[in-house]
Amino acid sequence: MRATAGAIEKVIIDRDGGKPEIQTIGGIPAQGICGSGMIDLLGQLYLSQLIDRRGKFNTELGSPYIRRKEGYYEYLLVPQEESVLGEDIVLAEFDIDNIIRAKAAIYAGITTLLEEVGLSPTDLDRIYIAGGFGRYISVVNAIVIGMFPDVDPQKYYFLGNTAIVGAYMSLLSLNRQRELEKLAKNVTHIELSANVKFMDRYVSSLFLPHTNIEEFPTVEKMLSGS
Repeated sequence: MRATAGAIEKVIIDRDGGKPEIQTIGGIPAQGICGSGMIDLLGQLYLSQLIDRRGKFNTELGSPYIRRKEGYYEYLLVPQEESVLGEDIVLAEFDIDNIIRAKAAIYAGITTLLEEVGLSPTDLDRIYIAGGFGRYISVVNAIVIGMFPDVDPQKYYFLGNTAIVGAYMSLLSLNRQRELEKLAKNVTHIELSANVKFMDRYVSSLFLPHTNIEEFPTVEKMLSGS
């Protein structure tokens, strides 16, 4: 659901047993999960080893929160008696597949653009995250699932809705408008859908956090407990 009142925005999972602890927008009973909650949930499931690198549930752990229903597995986040909807709020394996595909496209896009200009994530001093959605993302969990590059979380800066702010600036100031026009003329467009390297990186990113775990040394340490 959208990030409105009642949406689960933060999730912490207990490593012993897999019990979830949630926080909703507005602090009211849950009625769904928004984007930031999805990222938290996936990251926490992976760190708790309740899912493997392919996003499949680890049923051997015997967690009571993982159950089989109609031919697929799901994770119980909120039982029906605690939900506004009067039904369970769950995350199914096919939901996880969709999230992994989305995060793979983001990470593959970032690394492809960096290579086009001869840089790597470690060369960056700052990484700006735009959009209202981005403001509430847990950078740590986004790194854990392989959506953002594994660099110091302090390098990430949230800017909010930059499109609206830029429109205001250009409407209120001729100087800003000229600045934006100059920037637009210098933009280089890279068509990722036709980029072979992007497609290779996308396929490599369809794992948690990535096929090449060495690209995520911090996550590797978190999994090993060091």
